[in-house]
Amino acid sequence: MISICDTVWPRRSTDTAQGLKQTIENAQSLNNIPNDENHIRREYRASLRQFVRIMEGIRGRLSEASNKYGAKERGFGSHIKYLSNYLDRDRCTEILESCHNEIGNALGFLPDRWNLEEEEGKLIFLPTSDIHH
Repeated sequence: MISICDTVWPRRSTDTAQGLKQTIENAQSLNNIPNDENHIRREYRASLRQFVRIMEGIRGRLSEASNKYGAKERGFGSHIKYLSNYLDRDRCTEILESCHNEIGNALGFLPDRWNLEEEEGKLIFLPTSDIHH
């Protein structure tokens, strides 16, 4: 999620952007997520697919928000862009908060870690810790 890191967000949105960045880093640090979903129990497959869809959607929304509200470089053009979006600055914070909440909700249905174990004669990844809550 490079757009969260390389964007200079409006001053009102910087705390929200920092919180979202931390949430994204936490999501990316999920341990041992299996590459082959056939090794994941059915009840976790849907949650994992949903999580991936949410992260893909958020990537697009962050890119749009970054392009609209952020200043990627400090030059004359970025200051004009920043000033032109000043009146709509609360919308930027709303978008970042929405992304943060969506990731948090999706993480709530996934385990922190996966462990490879044998079940019914085949290797399968099972959660080794409680679900995020």
